[in-house]
Amino acid sequence: MMNIYKLRYVWYEGDEGYTYIVTKLSRESFENVLRKGIQAINKLTEAEYTIKCLPEGYEKLVAWLEEHNCLVANYNPNYEYFVDDCKDGFTVQRRDESYTWVELCHENKE
Repeated sequence: MMNIYKLRYVWYEGDEGYTYIVTKLSRESFENVLRKGIQAINKLTEAEYTIKCLPEGYEKLVAWLEEHNCLVANYNPNYEYFVDDCKDGFTVQRRDESYTWVELCHENKE
Protein backbone atom coordinates (compact mmCIF):
# COMPACT_ATOMS: atom_id res chain seq x y z
CA MET A 1 0.00 0.00 0.00
CA MET A 2 1.19 3.50 -0.80
CA ASN A 3 1.00 6.36 1.67
CA ILE A 4 0.58 10.04 0.81
CA TYR A 5 2.12 12.69 3.05
CA LYS A 6 1.74 16.44 2.63
CA LEU A 7 4.94 18.47 2.93
CA ARG A 8 4.36 22.22 3.36
CA TYR A 9 6.08 25.50 4.15
CA VAL A 10 4.85 29.04 4.86
CA TRP A 11 7.14 32.00 4.26
CA TYR A 12 6.85 35.79 4.27
CA GLU A 13 3.62 37.52 3.32
CA GLY A 14 1.71 34.28 3.02
CA ASP A 15 3.97 32.74 0.37
CA GLU A 16 3.55 29.02 0.76
CA GLY A 17 4.12 25.80 -1.03
CA TYR A 18 3.17 22.20 -0.58
CA THR A 19 3.85 18.90 -2.21
CA TYR A 20 2.37 15.47 -1.77
CA ILE A 21 4.96 12.77 -1.22
CA VAL A 22 3.94 9.23 -2.22
CA THR A 23 5.83 6.33 -0.68
CA LYS A 24 5.48 2.82 0.67
CA LEU A 25 7.13 3.96 3.90
CA SER A 26 5.21 3.95 7.16
CA ARG A 27 4.81 7.27 8.97
CA GLU A 28 7.68 6.46 11.31
CA SER A 29 10.02 5.47 8.49
CA PHE A 30 9.03 8.52 6.44
CA GLU A 31 9.76 10.78 9.42
CA ASN A 32 13.21 9.18 9.71
CA VAL A 33 13.84 9.89 6.03
CA LEU A 34 12.69 13.49 6.57
CA ARG A 35 15.11 13.88 9.50
CA LYS A 36 17.99 12.58 7.38
CA GLY A 37 16.98 14.90 4.56
CA ILE A 38 16.92 17.95 6.84
CA GLN A 39 20.32 16.98 8.23
CA ALA A 40 21.71 16.69 4.70
CA ILE A 41 20.24 20.08 3.70
CA ASN A 42 21.62 21.72 6.86
CA LYS A 43 25.11 20.28 6.17
CA LEU A 44 24.93 21.55 2.60
CA THR A 45 23.93 25.01 3.83
CA GLU A 46 26.79 25.12 6.33
CA ALA A 47 29.39 23.90 3.83
CA GLU A 48 28.42 25.84 0.72
CA TYR A 49 26.19 28.68 1.91
CA THR A 50 24.12 28.06 -1.21
CA ILE A 51 20.65 27.90 0.33
CA LYS A 52 19.48 31.44 0.94
CA CYS A 53 15.81 31.10 1.83
CA LEU A 54 13.11 28.73 3.04
CA PRO A 55 11.54 28.05 -0.40
CA GLU A 56 14.96 27.14 -1.77
CA GLY A 57 15.66 24.81 1.16
CA TYR A 58 12.23 23.27 0.71
CA GLU A 59 12.95 22.58 -2.97
CA LYS A 60 16.28 20.97 -2.02
CA LEU A 61 14.49 18.75 0.51
CA VAL A 62 11.88 17.68 -2.06
CA ALA A 63 14.67 16.85 -4.53
CA TRP A 64 16.48 14.89 -1.80
CA LEU A 65 13.30 12.91 -1.07
CA GLU A 66 12.95 12.09 -4.78
CA GLU A 67 16.52 10.78 -4.79
CA HIS A 68 15.58 8.52 -1.86
CA ASN A 69 12.70 6.66 -3.50
CA CYS A 70 9.86 9.03 -2.69
CA LEU A 71 7.53 10.15 -5.47
CA VAL A 72 6.41 13.74 -5.71
CA ALA A 73 2.77 14.19 -6.68
CA ASN A 74 1.07 17.47 -7.47
CA TYR A 75 -2.61 17.58 -6.57
CA ASN A 76 -4.81 19.23 -9.18
CA PRO A 77 -7.95 20.48 -7.43
CA ASN A 78 -9.45 21.65 -10.74
CA TYR A 79 -10.55 18.16 -11.75
CA GLU A 80 -12.54 15.52 -9.93
CA TYR A 81 -13.60 12.12 -11.23
CA PHE A 82 -16.76 10.32 -10.22
CA VAL A 83 -17.74 6.69 -10.79
CA ASP A 84 -21.43 5.92 -10.64
CA ASP A 85 -23.75 3.09 -11.48
CA CYS A 86 -26.88 3.42 -13.54
CA LYS A 87 -29.58 1.09 -14.76
CA ASP A 88 -27.52 -0.21 -17.67
CA GLY A 89 -23.95 -0.18 -16.35
CA PHE A 90 -21.31 2.11 -14.89
CA THR A 91 -20.23 5.58 -15.88
CA VAL A 92 -17.23 7.83 -15.23
CA GLN A 93 -17.61 11.60 -15.19
CA ARG A 94 -15.15 14.46 -14.79
CA ARG A 95 -15.86 17.79 -13.08
CA ASP A 96 -13.70 20.61 -14.39
CA GLU A 97 -12.78 24.03 -12.99
CA SER A 98 -16.13 25.47 -14.15
CA TYR A 99 -17.92 22.75 -12.09
CA THR A 100 -19.33 21.22 -15.27
CA TRP A 101 -19.69 17.44 -15.28
CA VAL A 102 -18.60 15.69 -18.48
CA GLU A 103 -19.31 12.04 -19.07
CA LEU A 104 -16.09 10.24 -20.06
CA CYS A 105 -17.28 6.70 -20.37
CA HIS A 106 -20.55 4.84 -20.22
CA GLU A 107 -20.43 1.07 -20.57
CA ASN A 108 -23.65 -0.70 -21.36
CA LYS A 109 -24.26 -4.19 -20.00
CA GLU A 110 -25.04 -6.59 -22.79
